[in-house]
Amino acid sequence: MGRRCVKFGVIALILVTGSLPWHLHGKELSEDLKKIIVALHKDGLGYKKVAKTLKLSCGMVAKTIQRFNRTGSTQNRPRHGRPKLNARAQRHTQRLSFGNRRVSALLQRLKGWGVSLSVLRPYAAYWNHVLWSDETKINVFGSDGDKRVWWKPGEENKDKCVLPTVKQGGGSFMVWGCMSATGTGELKFIKGTINANVYCDILNQSMIPSLWRLGHRAVFQHDNDPKHTSKTTTALLKKLRV
Repeated sequence: MGRRCVKFGVIALILVTGSLPWHLHGKELSEDLKKIIVALHKDGLGYKKVAKTLKLSCGMVAKTIQRFNRTGSTQNRPRHGRPKLNARAQRHTQRLSFGNRRVSALLQRLKGWGVSLSVLRPYAAYWNHVLWSDETKINVFGSDGDKRVWWKPGEENKDKCVLPTVKQGGGSFMVWGCMSATGTGELKFIKGTINANVYCDILNQSMIPSLWRLGHRAVFQHDNDPKHTSKTTTALLKKLRV
């Protein structure tokens, strides 16, 4: 008797108002609506008839009834992982993304990780005496690295989403440079390729003057590039007591 009341009550409501007293939240059905689906099915209505009566898809109705037959409940199983963002959170994420379209995902992750100043402060005194150095190729126009941009569907060809280019890349040049906590050091423009002998000339002409400005406790840093670890370079650094 109870199920028949539910059935005829729902049908009467649709006929009178032309609508249902519930709203679908995305692809989710409310618990009340699931119970009505089960009640109508138990009263003898098939999947298609229930779907037509409640103005739902046949798939939704079938899934709800099958879950009830399998578990005896209309409730969803516990879910794992992060829930989907709601509309407000999605709009906020889009505003952050499109505010600076060329900020890479890697940079965003680094910002999210963060490093506390209280952790860095004890080491600051040591790092203040380190002279950092490296060689690099500088393009006259643009960069050789990957370029990323945030764009919405249909925006990929808009001016704000593309980068200008020049024929043959515009050329490039090599430089050696160094820096410390107190500022930049010598900058050396390099002609041709760099080998151990050229690197030793750079150390004598540009590194030593920059290192002296940091005082007697200064520490010189360079990576393990073959020309940095060669016998010629190692012997020079030992001679200079660096």
